[in-house]
Amino acid sequence: MTLHQVLAMCLGLSLAHTAAGAVLLLVAGFALTAARSAWLMSHARAEVARLSVVGTPARVSALAANLWISRLVCIEGTRPIAFCAGALWPSIFISEGLATAMDDAELVAVLLHEQDHVRRREPLRRAVRHAATWGFCYFPLLRWRARNQAQRSELRADRRALSRVTPQVLARSWLRADWGRPTRQTATAFAGTAERRVAQLLGDPMLAPRAGRRPWVLSLAGGGGGPGEA
Repeated sequence: MTLHQVLAMCLGLSLAHTAAGAVLLLVAGFALTAARSAWLMSHARAEVARLSVVGTPARVSALAANLWISRLVCIEGTRPIAFCAGALWPSIFISEGLATAMDDAELVAVLLHEQDHVRRREPLRRAVRHAATWGFCYFPLLRWRARNQAQRSELRADRRALSRVTPQVLARSWLRADWGRPTRQTATAFAGTAERRVAQLLGDPMLAPRAGRRPWVLSLAGGGGGPGEA
């Protein structure tokens, strides 16, 4: 056997091992993503089950009916919050505090915003995107993409609200809503992405966000540094 044949054999074995390792990483990544997604949605169901449900005010029920919203739940609490949660069939949740704090037009803005999340099954999408940052932790660009996609979903939901209400009404609903979310990675709360949402509301130009150099370098090098928040 010549030297060239030996080198070719070694190169072939090295490439075979590399390809096998890449396949194993992909299989493990998808398995971890699926398991993490299931855990996140299960955790979300448990959190929602702990909420105290109360009767939906007639005014809110009438507004929801006019918007063809069938899955609406009113929860106990003075915090003015709204979110949607659920996997294949999400529901919109609003608090007693939100129903009391907002007038009809503001409630319509909130309901339309959350309705867009419901139609796109955004809670499930976010759970899967977040889970992928664990399953493929060596690819930091996924974390950047998960954050960017969440922001884009909020902007799209605001555009849905703006199809029926004025920018002033939507802005008032922002001010009255409590800027927080009841679940960690699985609910699409009526909050967040302030700068881009305000720019859209004002009609200001918005530059498309771009990932920095670091995520690209780490992703190409396969050095994500471990799972992180999406």
